[in-house]
Amino acid sequence: FDLDGTLADTSGDLLAAANACFQAMGEGDVLRVETDARTALRGGKAMLTLGLTRLGRMDAALVDSYYPMLLEAYGAAIDTHTFLYPGAMQA
Repeated sequence: FDLDGTLADTSGDLLAAANACFQAMGEGDVLRVETDARTALRGGKAMLTLGLTRLGRMDAALVDSYYPMLLEAYGAAIDTHTFLYPGAMQA
């Protein structure tokens, strides 16, 4: 949640980070928020797997090699968000 109490939707940030990886591979934006936000809930490797499958280039080693780049791009995208986790105050 953002500090104003609204839910911060970071699925778009994750999709943008995955698309940055595909752009680095010489591809365009392979993923779209309108169709792929649900897959974003499963995480970055799921996003890379989906995109590579669409491109006909699915390879687990390729997913693993681009995953650090995705994390870096995603980390930069969410630097502007503040998250509060339910139950954190009890911990």
